[in-house]
Amino acid sequence: MITATALKMRVTGELTIHCAACERSVEAELSSVQGVRAAKADHETQLIEVNLDNADADIGAIRSALQSILYEVELICGPVPGVPICGAAA
Repeated sequence: MITATALKMRVTGELTIHCAACERSVEAELSSVQGVRAAKADHETQLIEVNLDNADADIGAIRSALQSILYEVELICGPVPGVPICGAAA
């Protein structure tokens, strides 16, 4: 499914998502960001998927929320210039 209201990121920094408690911490932090409908973190793949209310959600606020709990991420796909839309063919 191609959607401009999804965002996928990979944790790349020194601190990684280690366990289910870490997943819940990431999900709770992102759920508090305006424009985030839902978030799912996976400690096995180090991926974070975010469902946005709309394509105009503040990606900077999402990154800042993750940085506040010491996670660095790279964007894999989402509604960001220069990044593929999630679900679109490469």
